[in-house]
Amino acid sequence: DPVNQISVRVDSATQTGFVVTLGHFSSSPVLYMTENQGSLRTVDQATGATTGVGSLGTSAIDGLSSRPGDQTYIYGVTAEGPTQPSRLVKISVATAAVTLLPAFDSATLEIPNPTPYAVAISSAAPDIAVIAGVAINNGLQYYIWKADINTGAALGPAISTATWKRRERSTGDDR
Repeated sequence: DPVNQISVRVDSATQTGFVVTLGHFSSSPVLYMTENQGSLRTVDQATGATTGVGSLGTSAIDGLSSRPGDQTYIYGVTAEGPTQPSRLVKISVATAAVTLLPAFDSATLEIPNPTPYAVAISSAAPDIAVIAGVAINNGLQYYIWKADINTGAALGPAISTATWKRRERSTGDDR
């Protein structure tokens, strides 16, 4: 049962367009979408019709994904700025109420100020979220890391995507 995620970013400097992140339950024809106005909406896959669920209280949630079999919550990531920590968030699909999970620990991730932009949850490991993000340490660096979906805790050091691709090419190991 694959779970899809689509993120679309538009020029935030000119405020043209809007930011949309879509995620869905693999067993449902409904997509969930966040907008830069800070709302959660549903999108019917068959018709494209959208319906408002409610206010998220923030416009900084990206990368929606769902835990296989969970029809109550979707998950996203947020980084509300350089002074606010980044974290996994749990969102009620009925009310759009957001539960902030604890911030990602930079010491555990071994990167300063991680900024996530995507999350994926697999049916093979429904208690683990794989996060994609960046850190600005001696230039822009792209990373992936794992987090416990129940606690939000990082599960080990982040892996540079450049390092991960080199390991995959040299060993065939695509973990």
